[in-house]
Amino acid sequence: MKKIIKSSLSLLLLTMLFACNGSQTSSIALISQSTTSQTTEETSIPQEDFTIVTEDNGLSVAESSFLFSTAAEDDQFPPEATIRLMTDQTWNGCTGLLDRETKIIAENEDVLPEGSVSLDIVKNSDIVGSSGSNEIYAIDVELDRTKVKPGQSKLKIQVHPNNGSSTISKNTVICVDITIKEYGTIEVDTYNLNLNVDLTGLDTIIEENSTNITSITFSIGDNAPSEEVYGYSADQVKQVPIEISDTYTSVSMENIKYAVGHEYFAQVFVEGEEVSDRIWIALEPKQISPDYSFTVNSTGNSTFVVEEDNLTIDLKLSDYRAL
Repeated sequence: MKKIIKSSLSLLLLTMLFACNGSQTSSIALISQSTTSQTTEETSIPQEDFTIVTEDNGLSVAESSFLFSTAAEDDQFPPEATIRLMTDQTWNGCTGLLDRETKIIAENEDVLPEGSVSLDIVKNSDIVGSSGSNEIYAIDVELDRTKVKPGQSKLKIQVHPNNGSSTISKNTVICVDITIKEYGTIEVDTYNLNLNVDLTGLDTIIEENSTNITSITFSIGDNAPSEEVYGYSADQVKQVPIEISDTYTSVSMENIKYAVGHEYFAQVFVEGEEVSDRIWIALEPKQISPDYSFTVNSTGNSTFVVEEDNLTIDLKLSDYRAL
C-alpha cells in the first residue's frame, strides 16, 4: 500500500489560542522555511535549520546532494525524479507515519514550489511481492520535474514512525541539497557520432514477416536508466523515420551527441497494423574497428560502445526478431 503525502512548501501554520485577556496559550505547529526570525513581545519564531543530514534514527539516504533537470516538453519519460530514503532493521514492525509530524520543507520555494515534492511509502510487499509484509521498507521523495524550477535548494524531510519499536518513535530528519537545471543542460562528456545504415534486404524481411506495415524507424538510445541521464546534454534517444517503399537503400543519423562511456542500443523497427506485423532488426558494422564494438542481441537490437570522437560508422542489417 502506498501513501502519498503532499506538502505545502510555503504555508506558515500558526495555531494560537488566546484567552479573554489576549494572552497566548499555545505554540506554533509548523514553521515555514522562508520565514526569518521574528520576535514579538510574546513569541519568537526561529529560522528553519537546513543542516545536511543523511542518516537519522535508522533512516538514511545514499547521497547528500542530487542533480535533476526540469521536464522536457512532450517527452515520454516519467516526470518524477526520486530520492530513496532507506530504513534499517530498527524500523521492523513500523507500518506507518504520523501525519501531523510529517513535513516537507524547501529552503528555496522558487526552486521547489508548493506541490512539487511528495512522499511515497514503499512497503516490504512492494519489493518482495505478496509474501511480504506491510512494514515500511523505504520512503521515496518524489520531485515533479514539471513543477520544479532551475536553481538550488536544500530539502528537509521530517517523519515520525507511528508504531514498531519505541526506540524509533520520534521525529526523524533527513536534509539534502537539490540542484535543478533546465532539460538538456546537465553537462556530460560527449563524442560526435554519425551512423549510416545500408537497408539492403529490408524489403525481403518485411515481405516474409509482415502483412500490413504502418511505419519504419531507425532508432538509437542510451541504455543507462533514464533517471541517471535524464536532462543531460547528450542524446538519450534519437530516431529517424524511414519512408515505406518497395525498395530500400540507406538511412543516416548525423551529429549524434554520444555520452562517453555509455552503452547504447541501435535498431530498425517496423510497426504494423497488428502486433504480429512488428519486426525488430539488429544492426552490425560493415567493418571491425578498435574504435567501437557492437553486440547483436536475440531481441532484435544491437548494443554498442564508441571509444573515439568524430566517428562515422557504416552499418548493415543483421538478425531480426518478428512476432
